[in-house]
Amino acid sequence: MTTVAKLRQADNKTITEGILVEKKLEIRDYNRKDKAGNTFVDKGITGTIEVRTGDNETHTIKLFSHKTKADGGENGIYKGYVTIMEEAVSQADVAQGKGEIATNVSVQGGLELNEYYDKTKVYRQNPEIKGLFVNRLDGEPSNKATFDVEIIVKSATEETDKEDNLTGRAILHAIIPLYNKVVPMTFVVDTAGAQYVLDNFESGKSANIWGKMTNFRKVTQIEKEGGFGESAYDEKVETLRELLVTGGKVYDEDSNQNFDKKLLKEALQAREVYLAELKTKAEQKADDTKADGFSGAPTGADVKKSAPSVNIDDLFEGM
Repeated sequence: MTTVAKLRQADNKTITEGILVEKKLEIRDYNRKDKAGNTFVDKGITGTIEVRTGDNETHTIKLFSHKTKADGGENGIYKGYVTIMEEAVSQADVAQGKGEIATNVSVQGGLELNEYYDKTKVYRQNPEIKGLFVNRLDGEPSNKATFDVEIIVKSATEETDKEDNLTGRAILHAIIPLYNKVVPMTFVVDTAGAQYVLDNFESGKSANIWGKMTNFRKVTQIEKEGGFGESAYDEKVETLRELLVTGGKVYDEDSNQNFDKKLLKEALQAREVYLAELKTKAEQKADDTKADGFSGAPTGADVKKSAPSVNIDDLFEGM
């Protein structure tokens, strides 16, 4: 039997620790196949939880687990999620009188990429956290959201602000090998490490980086000036979402931790096929919408912005 070589999966860890804000979990039935190829109905738990790690900072974490493992045994992760769904108390529960004190949790998971075409047929992508283990904490949480991940460097450039002034930070475009796929991810490097990254993180290099996940949103009510009558307010919304690199290293050329460039090239080519299929589905959906009779619906030719592709030849120049 021939064994097909696969690109190894990157070490990819996130830790999110704080107070449970909300849980949106449900149990569904899923059609699955056992090792013999027989179809059976299995339970699965799916949804999200939100964890607050600081003032005005909340992280949404995706959870999913089948009840039954591949070998037919009971899945402990599923059991743990059910416990969180049924027993953990969120701040939303407290507000509805369903508990007195919200539960502190620690969630281990990894970085993922959510990518899709929106209703206006523009390609969108944003990083997300895929949870794995969720544990309740008895004491106070450390209130943190961190990542530690292996990458392949796509490029490193100086960051500029809206007026094109240098900020002292760096933008690191990277590729992360996940299970059976690779995804792009963009990081920001703090001022302390920016120059090191610009000097050493060359395209195609394998590396390990770590840092902090930020998902900040603050809404401020600002009273409008008026000459009479009731007060009126405008909302000022401040947001910041980024993956801030605070440390890292490039693997030595002879390290066995380097990703296989041939297999990586194949994985990137497979991603191009996936993106083409994603675009085709968006076009077909647009055509179906128009066929349903909605006036002004875009046709397949109206897909406005496609997913960016990786220049494979540039990434592996000289390999």
